[in-house]
Amino acid sequence: MSARIKDRVFRLLRFEPPADLRFRAAPVPPAGRMAREDVVRLRNLLAEFARPNSSHAVARSAYWKEQFREPVETILKRLKAQGILVEADDPRARISRDRDESDLRVLCLELGLSPAGRAEQLVERLLTVDPSGWLLGYPGELLQCSKTAARMMIGPKEEAFQFPPPDPPAPRAPTPPAARDLIWTLLTARAEKTAREGNLALCRNVYLWMANHLIRRDKRSQALRALCVVCIFDLCGARNRSDLPTLKHETQSRFDATLASLDPSLVRRVRGLSREMHLSMNELRHIFLRVGRRLELPKHAVKLWAVFQLAFVGALDSVDDDRNRVLRRLLE
Repeated sequence: MSARIKDRVFRLLRFEPPADLRFRAAPVPPAGRMAREDVVRLRNLLAEFARPNSSHAVARSAYWKEQFREPVETILKRLKAQGILVEADDPRARISRDRDESDLRVLCLELGLSPAGRAEQLVERLLTVDPSGWLLGYPGELLQCSKTAARMMIGPKEEAFQFPPPDPPAPRAPTPPAARDLIWTLLTARAEKTAREGNLALCRNVYLWMANHLIRRDKRSQALRALCVVCIFDLCGARNRSDLPTLKHETQSRFDATLASLDPSLVRRVRGLSREMHLSMNELRHIFLRVGRRLELPKHAVKLWAVFQLAFVGALDSVDDDRNRVLRRLLE
């Protein structure tokens, strides 16, 4: 066996990237060799990413937290830095993530698409609206095993596995100008258009897409403000006036108190973001009120916050009656 072939074989067995990659793994001392049971755990962890999977969901799993002596998130970042896990470019997986067939049908109905057919057909229709899967699909990170990692999980002796050491930190790339973000440009333009026309129900959906996009970009502060807009519009009963004659646009209200609602999943997203940002209730209140006071609303922002806070702390979770009817009564 030539020296070059030996070098490539040893690199594969040590989870090291090819020599022509930008970053090379640091040498691992003999003490860094993994025990047999650790190798099995690592293989099982990689098996979670045989298909595109959420790195955040796996990192939060109580099962995986018990399997390793260090945070699972740290391990996943290390595997990603080594090229063992790569970001999945799979729009179908992104749109299908955390959605069953009934969820896909509802989404098709909301977008004016036919809800007939199997899940695969529904996904194909949704891809005609959002070919990238970023606007309608899962906003978080989806990782998948690289081809090299798939080869390493099959065949090599377990004694040869070594845990990939951390690479030196990569230089921070310059942030591209906002104008280069085509998706963001399109979203902001559509938000302005729907708001100017008074179609706030559509504007509300655009802000929800904006929040998903910002979360993917790890801009949590801006995403939280976008979600606050969505919550405020829902509490005020934002309506869609696109079906009204042009002459009635000026007299017809943009809000309808009978449409006031608040989706529990939306409250959970705001709660999750505020926890990730380590915000106190007063800090969250300040953000919510600041957003509300910038909008022309039929209800005072303080009253909207009082109702939202009840939902945020779970005071409305035990309501067995119509949740939205209770919200409307509180907002009277």
